[in-house]
Amino acid sequence: MAEPPNQTRIVNAAIARLGGTDKVTSIDDPNSNSARRAKEIWDDMRRALLARHPFNFAIKRALLNAAAEAPAFGYERKFQLPPDCLRWLPPAQGTAESFVGEREGNFILTDAEAPLKIRYIADVTDVPSWSAGFVLAATIFLAGWLNEGVTQSNTKQQSMDEMADEAISRIERLLTTPFAVDYDDASITLSDLRQRWEWDSLRKDPRFQKILASPEPKTIYK
Repeated sequence: MAEPPNQTRIVNAAIARLGGTDKVTSIDDPNSNSARRAKEIWDDMRRALLARHPFNFAIKRALLNAAAEAPAFGYERKFQLPPDCLRWLPPAQGTAESFVGEREGNFILTDAEAPLKIRYIADVTDVPSWSAGFVLAATIFLAGWLNEGVTQSNTKQQSMDEMADEAISRIERLLTTPFAVDYDDASITLSDLRQRWEWDSLRKDPRFQKILASPEPKTIYK
């Protein structure tokens, strides 16, 4: 029977993917540069990757009570999301749990009555409970984030430039794709670009700044 995944094995697998030869015994090892770097980025890496896709092991359900204070306008009630919520999964329309609402900060705004039934992606910190697919994705994702600290590659800047080029190209396409990000990962809005932390690495790029300053593109329905 295969051993359950653990943090140390994932970090070492990521280092190995980069061609590194050192192995860490714990990310709390103060004498290892790789361990220190992994510890710095581990939580951000986990949350960023979990939020990208509704992995089955990370999906939870909750019944929410309405907050005492109602929204200033637009909706009758607001419901605070659970502390471990990374991304709300809006219900499919036409189901018994469906309702019209939107997320603002850590609240869902809606006219629906309490208790509000929701599904969401949780921040699962228990590594042994991660699925095999997520462990592999985390290893690859972590390797990308560790790249500079482990390899000191001279081609790092070129690689980052290429990634930025690809990201800008995708943004321009996704801005014209139907549906909002919360409903479909293959679409996006200018509001998402302005508010979501996932785009922070592009904020100094003049092309990204130009996109933010432009009007919302028209949605293209095929």
